[in-house]
Amino acid sequence: MEEIARVHGIANIPASTQGQFVPASAADAAYDFRMGLRRKLTGQGLYEAVTIKLVSQSQLQDALGTTPQLLPALPLRNPISDDHTTMRPSLVPGLLATAGRNLRMGAASLRFFEAGTIFAATPDGKAIERDAIAVLLSGPVSPASWSDSEPRAADAADLRGLLEALAPGVSVKLKPVKSDRLLIAAQVIVNGKPVGLCGQAHPARVRAIDGRHPIHVAELDVSLLQKAVSREVKFEEMPRFPAITRDLALEVPADLTNSKVEDFFGSQKEPLFIGAILFDVFTDPTGQKLADGKKSLAYTLTYRDSAKTLATAEADAAHTRIVTGLKKALPVSVR
Repeated sequence: MEEIARVHGIANIPASTQGQFVPASAADAAYDFRMGLRRKLTGQGLYEAVTIKLVSQSQLQDALGTTPQLLPALPLRNPISDDHTTMRPSLVPGLLATAGRNLRMGAASLRFFEAGTIFAATPDGKAIERDAIAVLLSGPVSPASWSDSEPRAADAADLRGLLEALAPGVSVKLKPVKSDRLLIAAQVIVNGKPVGLCGQAHPARVRAIDGRHPIHVAELDVSLLQKAVSREVKFEEMPRFPAITRDLALEVPADLTNSKVEDFFGSQKEPLFIGAILFDVFTDPTGQKLADGKKSLAYTLTYRDSAKTLATAEADAAHTRIVTGLKKALPVSVR
């Protein structure tokens, strides 16, 4: 073809300026979303790991997955070695192996993530592939220096902060669940939809890789996360009238979680109620100020009328309705 064009003369071939618009596809959107997650995590100071998609039978005990019930693993029919017998059902085994190698090389702080494909088997033996992203945190959150010779170790709050960074502008909640794969486990709920799991690795697994600090991990289904954060952006006018706040201290059972109280606040249809923020948690081991098995949760509740300046009496009436409903819905009392 090139020779024909040369002999005929390139100048004699009419040029075509006609273009064709190609709209973005779902695959393009998924790729852009995965790259966005990578950029967010690297921007938070994490290092991206790339591990092999094959794991050993012993590594399956480290598998976390994105659902409380881990799907059956997908074994190879003809594995190349005993260390590569199964398609990975989770990204966490690879991250733990990476953490172990770094610890043996003298690394103190571990901040890794990996984005890749995980595999599972259906009851009839067919393969399922899903895109997932996993995070691992352990060790000091900053290098030791003259001003801080013993920096604190990464904890669950740091992990939650990373999860919130992956889903800006929507609610991220952690729902405690029972799991034999983690010492402490929670289901990650983004915008009301479950997208993965997180928690703290068992101390035995930490010791097995020579770890000196707790290891916190999370694994999310990228497709579910993309659907959870996809939403229509709405704008509203900045409030022109001031808000009124009321502090509310509650005496609650020790096993009542803040998330249950927040769920109640979030379900309220009171038109003047804007929201509530937890600002204090108090326990009394001596039993002098709080009875045994009790704790105190203190919130700041905000009220506003978008059409006029809210009167104190109106705010008090709305506050009374909220507190009355809270007492009926949960075993709480006002301190």
